[in-house]
Amino acid sequence: MSGTREENLKMAEFADASARYDDMVTYMGRVVHMTKSGSGMSPDERDSLIVAFKNSVSTRRKAIAVIDKMTEALPPELLPEIKAYRAKIVGELNQICEEIVSLLEGYLLPIATGEEEKVIYLKTQGDFYRYMAPYAAPGGRGPNEAAQAYDQAMTLAQVSLPADNANRLGAALNQSVCLHEVLGDTKQAIAIARSLLNSLETASFASEESRQNAEQFKLLVQDNLNLWVKPGAMDDTTIEDIVEPPCAFPRTEAILQPIRVNRTCA
Repeated sequence: MSGTREENLKMAEFADASARYDDMVTYMGRVVHMTKSGSGMSPDERDSLIVAFKNSVSTRRKAIAVIDKMTEALPPELLPEIKAYRAKIVGELNQICEEIVSLLEGYLLPIATGEEEKVIYLKTQGDFYRYMAPYAAPGGRGPNEAAQAYDQAMTLAQVSLPADNANRLGAALNQSVCLHEVLGDTKQAIAIARSLLNSLETASFASEESRQNAEQFKLLVQDNLNLWVKPGAMDDTTIEDIVEPPCAFPRTEAILQPIRVNRTCA
């Protein structure tokens, strides 16, 4: 029995508190299916949905990273079994990502009414496609879809949200991460990151909270630039100025509105 919308929200709250994120995914998926056009999801409900799926995916991403590191020292005879185990975890990750992408594309984006709400959903769509990208077969789902979702999020954010809006900043930050890691366009990632820093330097903040949020984003962006650019490189960065190539494991990225960042995985 799936229960009412309110019952599933309460069960998701308990699952969250218990760090049972796979269960939380189930409950929040039911909530989405029970969400009616015209009402949509409240900010807290959106927050819970994304927390559930991101933490559920995070356990798989971390597991894959650990397996890849441990595999380096394994004897060859153990590799086939380890590869099969890794493939199982990748399959779980892809299934979770496909589920939330389906919820976003099939339910939440069509009924979204506010521009900021649409930006949040498009950015989230980009995030989960990006999580699939390192494991995608050539031509498979992930890289192109992530780039498209971030482009749509930023196009909408730039005309509808102020420069210091946390969701606009998060979309720009994660777009730069996608360009570096997934598309291999580190030069463009650096350009977006520097543009983001410049916009924050000249932004007029609506409140002290907004200013503090912007300062946090500036630190995140600068962390990425420190990884991507050699010290002393000028604004017209060349290939020789780039420190490291794209990698599968994520750099600093924006997760959600700052309300629950401390409880949400990368």
